[in-house]
Amino acid sequence: MSAPAIARAKFPTTGPSGPALETIVVERLPILDRQPRFAIAPETDDAIDILMSARAGDDPARRLDGVSIGISSRQFGGKSFGLALAIADRRARAPSHDDTVVVATGCVLPNEPGKVGPVDSFPQKALHVLEFALQQPQAPIFAFPAVNWDAAPDEIKEPLQSAARDRKLTLCPCTTVEDASICWTASPAPRRRFAIMAASAVTLIAILGGWGYSLHAARAPLRECEAGVEAFGGSAAASGIAATVRACMAATATAPDDGRPHFLLGQAHAMNGSQPLASRAWHRAAQLGDIDGMAAYGRYLWLSDTGSAEAAKRALSWLERAGEAGSAAAAEDAGFIYFEGEAIPRDEVAAQRWMARAKALRRRKQGG
Repeated sequence: MSAPAIARAKFPTTGPSGPALETIVVERLPILDRQPRFAIAPETDDAIDILMSARAGDDPARRLDGVSIGISSRQFGGKSFGLALAIADRRARAPSHDDTVVVATGCVLPNEPGKVGPVDSFPQKALHVLEFALQQPQAPIFAFPAVNWDAAPDEIKEPLQSAARDRKLTLCPCTTVEDASICWTASPAPRRRFAIMAASAVTLIAILGGWGYSLHAARAPLRECEAGVEAFGGSAAASGIAATVRACMAATATAPDDGRPHFLLGQAHAMNGSQPLASRAWHRAAQLGDIDGMAAYGRYLWLSDTGSAEAAKRALSWLERAGEAGSAAAAEDAGFIYFEGEAIPRDEVAAQRWMARAKALRRRKQGG
Protein backbone atom coordinates (compact mmCIF):
# COMPACT_ATOMS: atom_id res chain seq x y z
CA MET A 1 0.00 0.00 0.00
CA SER A 2 1.39 3.41 -0.93
CA ALA A 3 1.93 6.06 1.70
CA PRO A 4 -0.93 8.53 2.20
CA ALA A 5 -0.64 11.65 0.07
CA ILE A 6 -0.99 15.09 1.65
CA ALA A 7 -1.86 18.23 -0.30
CA ARG A 8 -2.35 21.85 0.70
CA ALA A 9 -4.01 24.90 -0.74
CA LYS A 10 -4.33 28.40 0.66
CA PHE A 11 -7.40 30.61 0.54
CA PRO A 12 -7.88 34.29 1.36
CA THR A 13 -10.28 35.54 4.01
CA THR A 14 -11.39 38.97 5.15
CA GLY A 15 -12.36 40.06 8.64
CA PRO A 16 -12.18 42.86 11.19
CA SER A 17 -8.40 42.50 11.40
CA GLY A 18 -8.00 42.66 7.63
CA PRO A 19 -7.32 40.06 4.92
CA ALA A 20 -5.47 36.85 5.75
CA LEU A 21 -4.45 33.58 4.12
CA GLU A 22 -5.59 30.32 5.67
CA THR A 23 -4.40 26.84 4.74
CA ILE A 24 -6.50 23.77 4.06
CA VAL A 25 -4.85 20.34 4.27
CA VAL A 26 -6.22 17.16 2.71
CA GLU A 27 -4.72 13.75 3.36
CA ARG A 28 -5.65 10.74 1.29
CA LEU A 29 -6.47 7.81 3.56
CA PRO A 30 -5.74 4.17 2.79
CA ILE A 31 -8.72 2.05 1.79
CA LEU A 32 -9.36 -0.46 4.58
CA ASP A 33 -10.99 -3.82 3.91
CA ARG A 34 -11.70 -2.68 0.36
CA GLN A 35 -14.18 -0.12 1.72
CA PRO A 36 -13.69 3.60 1.05
CA ARG A 37 -13.50 5.84 4.14
CA PHE A 38 -14.77 9.39 3.76
CA ALA A 39 -13.45 11.05 6.91
CA ILE A 40 -14.07 14.75 7.56
CA ALA A 41 -12.72 16.77 10.48
CA PRO A 42 -15.56 17.93 12.79
CA GLU A 43 -15.01 21.63 12.16
CA THR A 44 -15.52 21.21 8.40
CA ASP A 45 -18.81 19.35 8.26
CA ASP A 46 -19.96 21.51 5.32
CA ALA A 47 -17.05 20.08 3.31
CA ILE A 48 -19.05 16.94 2.48
CA ASP A 49 -21.45 18.85 0.24
CA ILE A 50 -18.55 20.74 -1.33
CA LEU A 51 -16.58 17.61 -2.15
CA MET A 52 -19.59 15.73 -3.46
CA SER A 53 -20.19 18.59 -5.88
CA ALA A 54 -16.50 18.93 -6.79
CA ARG A 55 -16.18 15.18 -7.41
CA ALA A 56 -19.31 14.93 -9.55
CA GLY A 57 -17.23 14.44 -12.69
CA ASP A 58 -14.98 11.77 -11.17
CA ASP A 59 -15.14 8.09 -11.97
CA PRO A 60 -17.94 6.72 -9.73
CA ALA A 61 -15.42 4.40 -8.07
CA ARG A 62 -13.42 7.42 -6.88
CA ARG A 63 -16.17 9.68 -5.58
CA LEU A 64 -15.99 8.22 -2.07
CA ASP A 65 -12.20 8.13 -1.75
CA GLY A 66 -11.24 8.46 1.87
CA VAL A 67 -9.75 11.79 2.92
CA SER A 68 -9.05 13.66 6.12
CA ILE A 69 -9.49 17.43 6.05
CA GLY A 70 -8.12 20.13 8.30
CA ILE A 71 -8.20 23.93 8.18
CA SER A 72 -5.64 26.14 9.91
CA SER A 73 -8.39 28.36 11.34
CA ARG A 74 -12.17 28.42 11.32
CA GLN A 75 -12.43 32.07 12.31
CA PHE A 76 -14.29 33.02 9.15
CA GLY A 77 -17.74 32.71 7.68
CA GLY A 78 -19.03 31.59 4.34
CA LYS A 79 -17.90 28.90 1.97
CA SER A 80 -15.38 30.70 -0.19
CA PHE A 81 -12.82 28.04 0.80
CA GLY A 82 -14.69 25.55 -1.41
CA LEU A 83 -12.45 25.85 -4.47
CA ALA A 84 -9.31 25.55 -2.33
CA LEU A 85 -10.77 22.41 -0.74
CA ALA A 86 -11.66 20.94 -4.12
CA ILE A 87 -8.14 21.59 -5.44
CA ALA A 88 -6.40 20.18 -2.36
CA ASP A 89 -8.66 17.12 -2.51
CA ARG A 90 -7.79 16.50 -6.16
CA ARG A 91 -4.07 17.03 -5.52
CA ALA A 92 -4.11 14.57 -2.62
CA ARG A 93 -5.88 11.92 -4.65
CA ALA A 94 -3.74 12.46 -7.76
CA PRO A 95 -0.31 12.71 -6.12
CA SER A 96 1.57 13.37 -9.34
CA HIS A 97 1.14 17.09 -8.58
CA ASP A 98 4.22 19.19 -8.01
CA ASP A 99 4.92 21.47 -5.04
CA THR A 100 3.66 24.69 -6.61
CA VAL A 101 1.82 26.81 -4.05
CA VAL A 102 -1.88 27.18 -4.86
CA VAL A 103 -4.10 29.97 -3.56
CA ALA A 104 -7.79 29.69 -4.40
CA THR A 105 -11.05 31.38 -3.60
CA GLY A 106 -14.45 30.36 -4.87
CA CYS A 107 -17.68 28.70 -3.77
CA VAL A 108 -18.31 25.20 -5.10
CA LEU A 109 -22.06 25.10 -5.58
CA PRO A 110 -23.75 21.96 -4.19
CA ASN A 111 -26.84 22.35 -6.39
CA GLU A 112 -24.76 22.76 -9.58
CA PRO A 113 -22.18 19.93 -9.59
CA GLY A 114 -18.67 21.13 -10.29
CA LYS A 115 -19.72 24.77 -10.79
CA VAL A 116 -17.61 27.52 -9.19
CA GLY A 117 -19.64 30.45 -7.85
CA PRO A 118 -18.60 34.00 -6.93
CA VAL A 119 -17.19 35.18 -3.63
CA ASP A 120 -17.61 38.39 -1.67
CA SER A 121 -14.81 40.97 -1.30
CA PHE A 122 -12.94 39.64 -4.33
CA PRO A 123 -10.90 42.84 -4.94
CA GLN A 124 -9.51 42.84 -1.40
CA LYS A 125 -8.77 39.12 -1.52
CA ALA A 126 -7.12 39.35 -4.93
CA LEU A 127 -4.80 42.18 -3.88
CA HIS A 128 -3.84 40.27 -0.74
CA VAL A 129 -2.99 37.22 -2.85
CA LEU A 130 -0.92 39.46 -5.12
CA GLU A 131 1.01 40.81 -2.14
CA PHE A 132 1.68 37.24 -1.01
CA ALA A 133 2.75 36.15 -4.50
CA LEU A 134 5.30 38.93 -4.89
CA GLN A 135 7.07 37.66 -1.77
CA GLN A 136 7.40 34.06 -2.98
CA PRO A 137 10.53 32.60 -4.61
CA GLN A 138 8.37 30.74 -7.15
CA ALA A 139 5.17 31.90 -8.80
CA PRO A 140 2.06 30.51 -7.09
CA ILE A 141 -1.17 29.69 -8.90
CA PHE A 142 -4.17 31.87 -8.08
CA ALA A 143 -7.49 30.17 -8.91
CA PHE A 144 -10.68 32.21 -8.63
CA PRO A 145 -14.21 32.48 -10.07
CA ALA A 146 -14.29 33.72 -13.65
CA VAL A 147 -17.44 35.67 -12.84
CA ASN A 148 -15.55 37.69 -10.22
CA TRP A 149 -12.77 38.43 -12.68
CA ASP A 150 -15.21 39.61 -15.33
CA ALA A 151 -16.77 42.04 -12.85
CA ALA A 152 -13.47 43.29 -11.37
CA PRO A 153 -12.39 46.87 -12.16
CA ASP A 154 -9.25 47.55 -14.16
CA GLU A 155 -7.38 48.78 -11.09
CA ILE A 156 -7.65 45.24 -9.71
CA LYS A 157 -6.99 43.38 -12.96
CA GLU A 158 -4.00 45.40 -14.13
CA PRO A 159 -1.59 44.66 -11.24
CA LEU A 160 -2.52 40.98 -11.35
CA GLN A 161 -1.96 40.83 -15.11
CA SER A 162 1.34 42.65 -14.67
CA ALA A 163 2.45 40.03 -12.14
CA ALA A 164 1.39 37.30 -14.59
CA ARG A 165 3.46 38.91 -17.35
CA ASP A 166 6.45 39.00 -15.01
CA ARG A 167 5.94 35.30 -14.14
CA LYS A 168 5.28 36.17 -10.50
CA LEU A 169 1.80 34.67 -10.51
CA THR A 170 -0.28 32.30 -12.64
CA LEU A 171 -3.88 33.43 -13.02
CA CYS A 172 -6.50 30.67 -13.28
CA PRO A 173 -10.09 31.93 -13.74
CA CYS A 174 -12.56 29.10 -13.18
CA THR A 175 -16.12 28.45 -14.20
CA THR A 176 -15.88 24.84 -13.05
CA VAL A 177 -13.55 22.93 -10.76
CA GLU A 178 -12.02 21.22 -13.81
CA ASP A 179 -10.80 24.61 -15.03
CA ALA A 180 -8.24 24.45 -12.22
CA SER A 181 -6.70 21.20 -13.48
CA ILE A 182 -3.25 22.78 -13.78
CA CYS A 183 -3.18 22.68 -9.97
CA TRP A 184 -3.00 18.89 -9.79
CA THR A 185 -1.35 18.16 -13.17
CA ALA A 186 -2.64 14.60 -13.32
CA SER A 187 -2.59 13.30 -16.88
CA PRO A 188 -5.72 11.21 -17.47
CA ALA A 189 -5.81 8.64 -20.22
CA PRO A 190 -7.65 10.20 -23.15
CA ARG A 191 -10.27 8.41 -25.18
CA ARG A 192 -9.02 6.84 -28.39
CA ARG A 193 -10.37 9.52 -30.67
CA PHE A 194 -9.05 12.26 -28.45
CA ALA A 195 -5.65 10.57 -28.44
CA ILE A 196 -5.70 10.84 -32.23
CA MET A 197 -6.68 14.48 -31.98
CA ALA A 198 -3.99 15.23 -29.39
CA ALA A 199 -1.37 13.68 -31.63
CA SER A 200 -2.75 15.82 -34.44
CA ALA A 201 -2.21 18.88 -32.26
CA VAL A 202 1.53 18.53 -32.75
CA THR A 203 1.00 18.19 -36.50
CA LEU A 204 -1.10 21.34 -36.46
CA ILE A 205 1.80 23.25 -34.95
CA ALA A 206 4.08 22.17 -37.79
CA ILE A 207 1.54 22.69 -40.56
CA LEU A 208 -0.10 25.87 -39.36
CA GLY A 209 2.64 27.63 -37.45
CA GLY A 210 3.76 29.64 -40.44
CA TRP A 211 0.40 31.37 -40.86
CA GLY A 212 -0.18 34.59 -38.96
CA TYR A 213 2.54 34.07 -36.33
CA SER A 214 5.98 32.54 -36.08
CA LEU A 215 6.87 30.48 -33.04
CA HIS A 216 10.16 32.31 -32.84
CA ALA A 217 8.97 35.82 -33.67
CA ALA A 218 6.28 36.10 -31.00
CA ARG A 219 5.97 38.78 -28.40
CA ALA A 220 7.88 38.13 -25.21
CA PRO A 221 4.92 37.00 -23.01
CA LEU A 222 4.21 34.22 -25.51
CA ARG A 223 7.72 32.86 -25.86
CA GLU A 224 7.68 30.46 -22.92
CA CYS A 225 4.25 29.17 -23.91
CA GLU A 226 5.20 28.70 -27.55
CA ALA A 227 8.57 27.15 -26.75
CA GLY A 228 6.89 24.64 -24.46
CA VAL A 229 4.31 23.66 -27.07
CA GLU A 230 6.92 23.45 -29.81
CA ALA A 231 9.08 21.18 -27.61
CA PHE A 232 6.34 18.56 -27.13
CA GLY A 233 7.34 16.59 -30.21
CA GLY A 234 4.68 13.98 -29.46
CA SER A 235 5.69 13.32 -25.83
CA ALA A 236 6.63 15.25 -22.73
CA ALA A 237 6.98 14.69 -19.01
CA ALA A 238 3.93 15.61 -16.93
CA SER A 239 5.90 18.34 -15.16
CA GLY A 240 6.91 19.88 -18.49
CA ILE A 241 3.34 19.83 -19.77
CA ALA A 242 2.09 21.41 -16.53
CA ALA A 243 4.67 24.18 -16.78
CA THR A 244 3.64 24.85 -20.38
CA VAL A 245 -0.05 24.96 -19.46
CA ARG A 246 0.75 27.54 -16.79
CA ALA A 247 2.85 29.60 -19.18
CA CYS A 248 0.07 29.59 -21.77
CA MET A 249 -2.53 30.54 -19.16
CA ALA A 250 -0.31 33.47 -18.21
CA ALA A 251 -0.11 34.43 -21.89
CA THR A 252 -3.91 34.39 -22.25
CA ALA A 253 -4.22 36.54 -19.14
CA THR A 254 -1.74 39.00 -20.61
CA ALA A 255 -3.52 39.18 -23.97
CA PRO A 256 -7.10 37.94 -23.42
CA ASP A 257 -8.33 39.24 -26.79
CA ASP A 258 -5.51 37.67 -28.81
CA GLY A 259 -6.47 34.29 -30.26
CA ARG A 260 -2.93 32.94 -30.54
CA PRO A 261 -2.26 32.23 -26.83
CA HIS A 262 -5.70 30.64 -26.53
CA PHE A 263 -4.86 28.31 -29.43
CA LEU A 264 -1.54 27.35 -27.82
CA LEU A 265 -3.24 26.81 -24.47
CA GLY A 266 -5.52 24.36 -26.23
CA GLN A 267 -2.50 22.54 -27.63
CA ALA A 268 -1.00 22.25 -24.15
CA HIS A 269 -4.28 20.98 -22.65
CA ALA A 270 -4.55 18.43 -25.48
CA MET A 271 -1.10 17.04 -24.72
CA ASN A 272 -2.16 16.79 -21.07
CA GLY A 273 -5.19 14.71 -22.09
CA SER A 274 -7.76 17.30 -21.00
CA GLN A 275 -10.40 17.25 -23.73
CA PRO A 276 -12.87 19.79 -22.27
CA LEU A 277 -10.19 22.39 -21.52
CA ALA A 278 -8.49 21.98 -24.91
CA SER A 279 -11.74 22.39 -26.82
CA ARG A 280 -12.71 25.43 -24.76
CA ALA A 281 -9.38 27.14 -25.48
CA TRP A 282 -9.54 26.29 -29.20
CA HIS A 283 -13.11 27.56 -29.39
CA ARG A 284 -12.09 30.87 -27.83
CA ALA A 285 -9.16 31.15 -30.24
CA ALA A 286 -11.52 30.49 -33.15
CA GLN A 287 -13.97 33.11 -31.93
CA LEU A 288 -11.10 35.62 -31.79
CA GLY A 289 -10.26 34.88 -35.42
CA ASP A 290 -7.10 32.80 -35.00
CA ILE A 291 -6.72 30.62 -38.11
CA ASP A 292 -5.04 27.79 -36.23
CA GLY A 293 -7.73 27.99 -33.56
CA MET A 294 -10.45 27.63 -36.19
CA ALA A 295 -8.67 24.62 -37.69
CA ALA A 296 -8.07 22.97 -34.31
CA TYR A 297 -11.61 23.53 -33.05
CA GLY A 298 -13.08 22.30 -36.34
CA ARG A 299 -10.93 19.16 -36.16
CA TYR A 300 -11.99 18.62 -32.54
CA LEU A 301 -15.68 18.82 -33.47
CA TRP A 302 -15.12 16.39 -36.32
CA LEU A 303 -13.17 13.77 -34.36
CA SER A 304 -15.10 13.94 -31.09
CA ASP A 305 -18.52 13.09 -32.53
CA THR A 306 -18.20 11.59 -35.99
CA GLY A 307 -21.75 10.26 -36.16
CA SER A 308 -23.47 13.58 -35.58
CA ALA A 309 -24.67 15.62 -38.52
CA GLU A 310 -24.87 18.71 -36.34
CA ALA A 311 -21.26 18.26 -35.19
CA ALA A 312 -20.12 17.75 -38.78
CA LYS A 313 -21.85 20.94 -39.90
CA ARG A 314 -20.29 22.93 -37.04
CA ALA A 315 -16.90 21.41 -37.84
CA LEU A 316 -17.20 22.34 -41.48
CA SER A 317 -18.20 25.90 -40.64
CA TRP A 318 -14.89 26.42 -38.80
CA LEU A 319 -12.74 24.33 -41.13
CA GLU A 320 -14.01 26.10 -44.23
CA ARG A 321 -13.41 29.51 -42.66
CA ALA A 322 -9.87 28.47 -41.76
CA GLY A 323 -9.34 26.95 -45.21
CA GLU A 324 -10.47 30.13 -46.91
CA ALA A 325 -8.14 32.11 -44.64
CA GLY A 326 -5.13 30.02 -45.66
CA SER A 327 -4.98 26.83 -43.59
CA ALA A 328 -4.03 23.86 -45.73
CA ALA A 329 -4.74 21.41 -42.89
CA ALA A 330 -8.26 22.79 -42.39
CA ALA A 331 -8.98 22.63 -46.12
CA GLU A 332 -7.83 19.01 -46.18
CA ASP A 333 -9.97 18.11 -43.17
CA ALA A 334 -13.01 19.69 -44.83
CA GLY A 335 -12.30 17.61 -47.92
CA PHE A 336 -12.13 14.41 -45.87
CA ILE A 337 -15.47 15.14 -44.20
CA TYR A 338 -17.18 15.66 -47.54
CA PHE A 339 -15.50 12.58 -49.02
CA GLU A 340 -16.30 10.24 -46.10
CA GLY A 341 -19.98 11.18 -46.00
CA GLU A 342 -20.44 9.59 -42.56
CA ALA A 343 -22.58 12.24 -40.87
CA ILE A 344 -23.55 14.31 -43.89
CA PRO A 345 -24.28 13.25 -47.50
CA ARG A 346 -21.15 12.48 -49.47
CA ASP A 347 -20.19 15.32 -51.81
CA GLU A 348 -17.29 14.40 -54.09
CA VAL A 349 -17.34 17.77 -55.84
CA ALA A 350 -16.90 19.65 -52.57
CA ALA A 351 -14.30 17.11 -51.43
CA GLN A 352 -12.23 17.62 -54.58
CA ARG A 353 -12.55 21.39 -54.32
CA TRP A 354 -11.20 21.47 -50.76
CA MET A 355 -8.47 18.93 -51.47
CA ALA A 356 -7.36 21.07 -54.39
CA ARG A 357 -7.40 24.11 -52.13
CA ALA A 358 -5.20 22.30 -49.60
CA LYS A 359 -2.74 21.25 -52.32
CA ALA A 360 -2.56 24.79 -53.71
CA LEU A 361 -1.94 26.27 -50.26
CA ARG A 362 0.90 23.82 -49.55
CA ARG A 363 2.45 24.50 -52.95
CA ARG A 364 2.23 28.23 -52.32
CA LYS A 365 3.84 27.85 -48.90
CA GLN A 366 6.71 25.86 -50.43
CA GLY A 367 7.17 28.53 -53.07
CA GLY A 368 6.21 26.19 -55.88
